[in-house]
Amino acid sequence: GAAAAVAAALDRWGASAAGGSAAAAGVRKWGVGALRNLASGPPECKQAIADEGGVGALARLMRGAREDAELQRMGCGVLAFVGQEAEAKRAAIDAGAVEAAVGAMAAHAADASVQEEGCLALVQFVFGDRDGRAAALDAGARAALEAARRSHEARRSPGEGHERLLGMCDALLKELDGGR
Repeated sequence: GAAAAVAAALDRWGASAAGGSAAAAGVRKWGVGALRNLASGPPECKQAIADEGGVGALARLMRGAREDAELQRMGCGVLAFVGQEAEAKRAAIDAGAVEAAVGAMAAHAADASVQEEGCLALVQFVFGDRDGRAAALDAGARAALEAARRSHEARRSPGEGHERLLGMCDALLKELDGGR
């Protein structure tokens, strides 16, 4: 299916393929955008991304392209959508989705858009899910959330979405602590 084709393209043109060429960067952005479009669709699209290797290819790409904030933001958006479906969530956790989201947040602690998309992804995987919570803790989510919180608390300004981001960080930290 479409998700398998995109996954194959991401693996072929991933962060290590063709170096930093414009063509490779274009394929990566197009591929992540295609996954995001699929993931925003009905449940069967989210499941296809998980079943056809899309999450694994995306997680590998995100690990290899940490410096690319736009790719990290878009990737976290895909993961947030995929995590909305219970079966897709299981496969996504196994494929490294949580680690990819935490890695994006850790690499871009000062970027509010990456942080917000990363938090939205973590919300899907952490709340009410023991395996997702364990994966987040193992991946260093607490440190990434605390760094995001510090960064955005320091530059909080009304109307810029910082309150929402700080609220998500607080809620996720509380959930990681077992809801206490």
